Amino acid sequence: MNNPLPIRLLALLLLCACNVFSHPMDANSYQQPFTEIKMLSTFLYAANGNMADGNRVVFDTQYSNDVDRYDAVKMTNPGENFGLLRQGYTLAVEARQPIANGDTLHYKMSNLQQQVYNLSIQVQFLSGVNALAELVDRFTNTRHFVSLSNTTNIPVAVTADPASKAANRFYLVFTGFAAGGALPVKFTAFTAQRLADKSAALQWHTEEELNVDHYDIERSEDGVRFKTIGSVKSTADILLKKVYNYKDITAIAGSTFYRIRSVDKDGKYEWSRIAGLQSEGFTTSIAAYPNPVNIPRLNLRLTAAVAGNYTVAIINTNGQTLYTSSFVVRNAEHVQTVPVSTLINGHYIVRVTGEDGKPMLQSIVIKK
Repeated sequence: MNNPLPIRLLALLLLCACNVFSHPMDANSYQQPFTEIKMLSTFLYAANGNMADGNRVVFDTQYSNDVDRYDAVKMTNPGENFGLLRQGYTLAVEARQPIANGDTLHYKMSNLQQQVYNLSIQVQFLSGVNALAELVDRFTNTRHFVSLSNTTNIPVAVTADPASKAANRFYLVFTGFAAGGALPVKFTAFTAQRLADKSAALQWHTEEELNVDHYDIERSEDGVRFKTIGSVKSTADILLKKVYNYKDITAIAGSTFYRIRSVDKDGKYEWSRIAGLQSEGFTTSIAAYPNPVNIPRLNLRLTAAVAGNYTVAIINTNGQTLYTSSFVVRNAEHVQTVPVSTLINGHYIVRVTGEDGKPMLQSIVIKK
């Protein structure tokens, strides 16, 4: 075969067979005229920071989705194992066709110990892929957004519960392709409000509902890991504007993030923007200006702030943290400038956290 890609893949297979996962290949190390290899690597790190195991997926049109000579069967380690399950085989490296809507990577793990691991998903040359990627955790019943342009780190707690060690606890699914038809709905507004009975009232407005089946309500305590807490059946059609309401009677007292996922009858879905609620009884307030943001920087004003160290993060509607930094507050009134020139137009959540660990939330819109 004249294409150089299989030769380079053999080198990757050798790396994986030798368990040399601690130095994932750097995208900048590839030189032309070699083809840029699209890959996704998943590494499991123990609580002490040491790599326990990992696997790798390579995507190219010359490969098939069947297990063949371009795949590497995993050898079982005496310690933790974290491989890929395909057609009854456990793989260390899987070579497969380019990512398509609905493609799923099934992980297989074994011999994990009680601790909090770090699952690090590292990507290479996938930023142009028109897809959404989510890691689904069957044990916690949560879905975690996975970036196709940057590394995603996900804490994984293994407890005394046998289900937390289940071999099939995780899978990664690719969805949300825009090709092949319009998205099922247009969200025009989404709000969240605390009520006197300590519940949360959610309301979202839609237009142009096309073949929508239902809406899933998702909640998160950190803006990253979301869990479905309820569902509302679609009652509108493409010609109507509609307002939907949902009451979260088990609302969390601390800072909370919500988002709505519309699911059509064919399984295609998309998310609303994220709406946030402050912790109950929070005294320090935060304001962002200008909002909408039409300049390269955002100003954050903290009022009645406690002196100390703070962090600020900007989170997009997919739950991905796009910016983070730290700063020091010395006075009750403090203004912090945050660069936003690299952010595209859209809705975001700004999260500011002090030394007490309680985040303050503020919705912003980038509109250049």
